[in-house]
Amino acid sequence: MHPKIIKPEDLPVEEKVYLKKSFDGWRVVHPFKNEDRSWNLKNLFCNGSYWNIIKVLVILILIIGMVWSYKHDVKEYKTILENIYDDPYLWCATLPTRTNLNDYFSDFNTTLNIK
Repeated sequence: MHPKIIKPEDLPVEEKVYLKKSFDGWRVVHPFKNEDRSWNLKNLFCNGSYWNIIKVLVILILIIGMVWSYKHDVKEYKTILENIYDDPYLWCATLPTRTNLNDYFSDFNTTLNIK
């Protein structure tokens, strides 16, 4: 994909624009600090565009959701294994009477809608 050609009429009038030459042409740079050395938080977190922060937030929500799901599943399997380890003979003795997965895990407050 070729970089967009920047024309003078595309540049803002009241704002300085910083350009950087890269190997495939010129691009607009959004500095993190203003000329008075104060932080420009919009450019720091959004890189000059609010669309970028939405993308970062979606990725963070997905990562946090995966971590929470993993922790929840590990805790659930830990309780199932602890119940099996507490009385393995009882668990094994009731295996032939169970007909589907809901019966296997009904003792452990797990609902699987698999038939």
